[in-house]
Amino acid sequence: MVQLFIVLLLLSAIAIIYMEARRRLLAQRRLIASIKADIADETRMTAQVGVYAGADQSTVVIGVSEEMGGFYYRVVRQHAEAGRGKINLCNITVVDLYIDGQVQDIHENGSEMPTSTAQATDLAARLLSQYPPDQVNAMQRIELRISYLSESGSEHTLEFSALRPSVAPRRRDRTQILKNALWWCIFIRLAAQHTRLAAEGLYGLSDDENSFKKNN
Repeated sequence: MVQLFIVLLLLSAIAIIYMEARRRLLAQRRLIASIKADIADETRMTAQVGVYAGADQSTVVIGVSEEMGGFYYRVVRQHAEAGRGKINLCNITVVDLYIDGQVQDIHENGSEMPTSTAQATDLAARLLSQYPPDQVNAMQRIELRISYLSESGSEHTLEFSALRPSVAPRRRDRTQILKNALWWCIFIRLAAQHTRLAAEGLYGLSDDENSFKKNN
């Protein structure tokens, strides 16, 4: 009888722990969905939005809008928003993708697609084919690093993790994680370039027109 009571007590404790974990997961998902909607409203539905892991077990929701010229981020920690910021895309100086600590050789030029999102999709698919399946399956860490200048001119860096050693997704999921990370690296670079050109009145012109306007 005592043993049965102990078993029931353990099962009750496990059920309580499971329900609490599920409650926190659902609360986290609702918060992230709310933050995504907030970024969408702030950018008038023009932002591309993604979710990454940040420092100190945080989650970071990022949004990039060429139309608004902004890079938006919201930091979620312990099921609450812990910080937020907006960076002028013109102030982004470097966007790199690191795989297991090694910076990747990524070029954001070479696509004839009409928009930044389409160009990023085109180029990410091409770059993905350069990574053999065995190499993708062995990857332990995939990170995006974004350097930018503050309004005062000081340089700062943001780091976002797409894959960490503590996470062991299936090979198919690893491939999608890598493809998404490639896409974001290319897209943010293109968005920053286009925003700077737009600020100079050059975006949308041909290379010859750009050269003529710069020289006159």
